[in-house]
Amino acid sequence: DGMETEEAFGYDMWTARSFFNTIEILQQAKHPPPPQSYLDKVETMFNYGAYSDDQFQYSPRDGDMDLSRSGWYQPAMDYFKRSDWLYVHTAGANGTKPPGESASVIFPWGGQAILRNTFEQADAHWLWMDVGNAYGSSGHAHASKNAINLRAYGDMLLVDSGRFQYNGDGLSEQLNREYERTTTAHNTLTFDSCQQA
Repeated sequence: DGMETEEAFGYDMWTARSFFNTIEILQQAKHPPPPQSYLDKVETMFNYGAYSDDQFQYSPRDGDMDLSRSGWYQPAMDYFKRSDWLYVHTAGANGTKPPGESASVIFPWGGQAILRNTFEQADAHWLWMDVGNAYGSSGHAHASKNAINLRAYGDMLLVDSGRFQYNGDGLSEQLNREYERTTTAHNTLTFDSCQQA
């Protein structure tokens, strides 16, 4: 459904851009495009990115993810002719409204749900939730099942702690190695003060 096995949004979108670079290189070389199955998978990766971002174009902060706007990529939108991505990205100001009654979406393989009350308003409600059972394939994943990020009324109300510094020392290293990957570092539940495993 667009995610790769690390289950960290920034790495998911970095991977998507790497695959898209192959398409661009082949285009520049005037070479036939990759097989349709390849194109379909790359489009799915960017669909995940476009529909996950909040109404201010910020991406969900799951796993090792900083505050960024990495879900949107104009060259991919142009290549795949997905004006619905533009509609989501601009809070309904441009593009074509996605089909269907709901502005919410679920990515079942990755186990993520994005709940919205509308696409069209900057002060709308956006909730990202980790609802899957997979943990992730590397140290970039965090013990954060059922974690949520919430933006509503124009403000970020529940913010994930982020990743701190990989190469830090002192407090920064301690936060990176001992805190950020724990359950208590995220907007989720613990039972009897136990960390998720």
